[in-house]
Amino acid sequence: MTIRNVLTICLIATCLPIAAHADDVVLTNDGGTFTSNASQTTLALTGSYLVGISGLAGMGLPNQTVSYPGCGSCLGSVTFTTGTLTSGTLNAPYTGSPAVLATFGAGGTFSVNGPDGMVFTGTFAAGATWSKTAPGTFTFQGTVVNATLTIGGVTYQITNAVTIDLTTNGTGEIDDGGGVVSFVNDQGTTNFMAPTPEPGTLTLMGAGLIGIGIAVRRMVVPSSS
Repeated sequence: MTIRNVLTICLIATCLPIAAHADDVVLTNDGGTFTSNASQTTLALTGSYLVGISGLAGMGLPNQTVSYPGCGSCLGSVTFTTGTLTSGTLNAPYTGSPAVLATFGAGGTFSVNGPDGMVFTGTFAAGATWSKTAPGTFTFQGTVVNATLTIGGVTYQITNAVTIDLTTNGTGEIDDGGGVVSFVNDQGTTNFMAPTPEPGTLTLMGAGLIGIGIAVRRMVVPSSS
């Protein structure tokens, strides 16, 4: 085996973790209601069901890619509460083009409870937005930080960006007359890169690379015997 071939193997081995975890995890939810507090400075999503999961192959979930639209609680639930509104308002007349109505500060909570004890949790980074995209239709977009995914009894720290994107169903704002307003959710997605390998896996890979490095050294430096 030539030195060039050995170095090629090293490069391929180094890239394996990236290739193995290049797919995004996508969690899809349907239904539920966005509800404000009385001062209309926060939004909470309740009653929304987890209806689709993809991208979790090899992580202990029996059905790695499943979809049950309209199936209610077949897979689990999605809930969240935003941080406090920092600018704007939750409703405004539609001007003919999509516009950001409100921006929220950091905080709140985001939680997905899925099948077989799967739990995804985190908090919102500053800058989550509430936009009006059509008459009566609103979109919530945010980024979740400090996230963890527990699946198969193993908890993973999600260090990559987690994006949340949900859209209402066009019924507009529902005012209860006491300051609280609500909006009916249509569908949303949660996206993040699949978790990195466990430390034991990385240690094994590192040991293999050290072995390859020793082999390269022996080929480059002639033996003194």
